[in-house]
Amino acid sequence: MSFRISAAILISALFISPVSAEQRIVEADGEYVISYSFEESFAAASERARAEAIRNASNQAGIYVESISEIQDLVLTYDQVRAISTNVLQIQGEPKIWMEPIADGKSARIRCHVTALVDDENITSIFRDSRLSLDDAVRKNKELEEKNAELNAELERLKQKYESVSTESERKQILEQVKINDNQFSANQALEDGNRNFYQNKFQDAIKNYERAIELNPNFADAYYNIGQANYMLQNYRASIKAYQNAVKLNSKFADAFYNLGICYSAMKNYNSAIDSYKKSIAINPNHAEAYNNMGVIYEEVGKYNDALECFNRALEINPDFQIARENRDELLNWRQS
Repeated sequence: MSFRISAAILISALFISPVSAEQRIVEADGEYVISYSFEESFAAASERARAEAIRNASNQAGIYVESISEIQDLVLTYDQVRAISTNVLQIQGEPKIWMEPIADGKSARIRCHVTALVDDENITSIFRDSRLSLDDAVRKNKELEEKNAELNAELERLKQKYESVSTESERKQILEQVKINDNQFSANQALEDGNRNFYQNKFQDAIKNYERAIELNPNFADAYYNIGQANYMLQNYRASIKAYQNAVKLNSKFADAFYNLGICYSAMKNYNSAIDSYKKSIAINPNHAEAYNNMGVIYEEVGKYNDALECFNRALEINPDFQIARENRDELLNWRQS
């Protein structure tokens, strides 16, 4: 018998035919205003200006993403377009950053100009690559956008509070909070840089950026999770396991990390640990059909056919259109009847 496991959560495949590849250059600007009295870090302010420039470049890339999807008669949501256009950008060289004083004499504008390459082949590869999940890319992109919006809002509150306090100790405390905010924002940008590397199959570069994110924010569970994904793609299963373990230490409810741990343990034929990981994933997300399917494959492998059948059936109860689980169940039933 030959049973199939569900893939690690890494972009639901949208299968499309290739189009003739073109490369386009997009250029975009971003800016951020700093106050001289607030003692803002130039490096952190530059990171915020860079983030806006990349976001604006992504908006331009979104035009190409939509045009390709229309050619292929695909209907994409706004969030899917955003996720794809963010991850296909290939930033060219270092961004140009400079400061312009503002006439009020109290503040300055940090400007950033980025140049990025958009390769149509990268766009179509994200559509058709069955190893990755578009849903996962959308989730990651939305989470980063939401976190950055929260950090920007918090920074504005800290600025207003700084203007209202009267003692040096209060100002110092606020500036310490600003530093934490800056580090978290910069960590998010490093994570986004790593995600771009990942979706362009530059897995070693992705790992370096995820590690930079952890240096800035040591409790960044998502960065550890993404290191696990990148190492999995490189078939570095031990390194992948270590990264996922760090992710679940920081976030004990990280169902996808437990699921991917199961994938890695299964690849190393450590079936007991794989089953344990899948069960932990299911305990957090009882509707994890893929975890049930993969447990069924392991139970079949070790000769526990009743347990395997129960798992395949449970996967199909959760998702009746789960083709892999249906094929696995039918193959097992046909084998037992032969």
